[in-house]
Amino acid sequence: MIAARLPAFYIFAVNAIVDEHNYLDAAVARQTAMDLKALLSTDVFQPPASAVDDRIGPLPLVDSMADAPAQAIAPAIGPVVVWAVDGGSATLGRIGRIEIIAWRAGCVRFDDHRRLDQSCPPPDIMAYDRLEAAQLYDRRFPEAASGRINGTLPDLAGGLRWLAEWRLVERIITDHDASAGEILLLVDGSLRGNPDYGLEKQRTVLRLAADKNIHVAAVSKQTGLTIDGRLPLDAAVGQSNGSTADSRPWHRRLSRPLADDSGWLGDVYLARLHPGADKAYRIDLNRYDSANPSEIFSRLASLADDIEFGGYPYPLAAAHRLARIDSGFKGEMIEVITRALEQEGIPDDLRETFRRDSHGQLNADLETTTGTFHHG
Repeated sequence: MIAARLPAFYIFAVNAIVDEHNYLDAAVARQTAMDLKALLSTDVFQPPASAVDDRIGPLPLVDSMADAPAQAIAPAIGPVVVWAVDGGSATLGRIGRIEIIAWRAGCVRFDDHRRLDQSCPPPDIMAYDRLEAAQLYDRRFPEAASGRINGTLPDLAGGLRWLAEWRLVERIITDHDASAGEILLLVDGSLRGNPDYGLEKQRTVLRLAADKNIHVAAVSKQTGLTIDGRLPLDAAVGQSNGSTADSRPWHRRLSRPLADDSGWLGDVYLARLHPGADKAYRIDLNRYDSANPSEIFSRLASLADDIEFGGYPYPLAAAHRLARIDSGFKGEMIEVITRALEQEGIPDDLRETFRRDSHGQLNADLETTTGTFHHG
């Protein structure tokens, strides 16, 4: 390393330069806050901007927030069996056009607030030429090519992660014995249909879930729904309802009835699941499920009281932590692959191109910490 050849005072000088310039003038911060306030100054009770996807049609939303009154969520009675599914993906490195990606999906099962089971395989890894990304994507998603716009390249890692998650959802639904009673199945994201995979295949799975008393709910960490195209709907409406329903948890239905052939497979709600939560989440419920939504939200609220994830269902937080590919794990995989490249006789300079990230080197003094998970 260069530092090893420099006198100590040069190294200290580098650190001193960083420390000296690592500040933000308070006046600049105040002006930024004022600019942001002006940009966000909008009536939160304007109609939400309708979501449009050219391949599955528009998502019909309420005309006015007055048409989506907040409904108080009553406490759930009795234990609830919950499955939660989430996934993770990462780009491990690049050598010219060659990219190495990793992805996986995992699940956890809770019963009466106790974690009873979990499953998460090692990541799948693929090295590919980025010029072949579209062909590789189409091989996994046969219906994708016809819908590609202007030859845009797909997000291969994200698509493969989604596919792993959905196959896990399918397996849980297919394997569940209906005589064992109803369960709640939580998935990350939304229930917007994926035409690349096949909308009718997804409808079939969700209808089967409804027949088996499996209540599928998708929770979005962030939502693309906005007010006036600017302010995220969850933040605007969530903050505006601090006193709604005596500050109890609440839910609002935002979507209007969907056509039978709609590619949107869930009824869209906004919900604050805990009275102390500072955020409301977009939650999609399986449109083919005839269960009372209020009862499903009661069960969801009973899962949102974790001290670290207040307002967010903790089984889904557990699934996220189980399946994610964080920086530490990513670094371990990179080192293992680098050693394998050496065994295969890949030249030193190409191995270093794959392994080294200039930003990673410059940020090597920073440490990433993660909290502890309290349930289970």
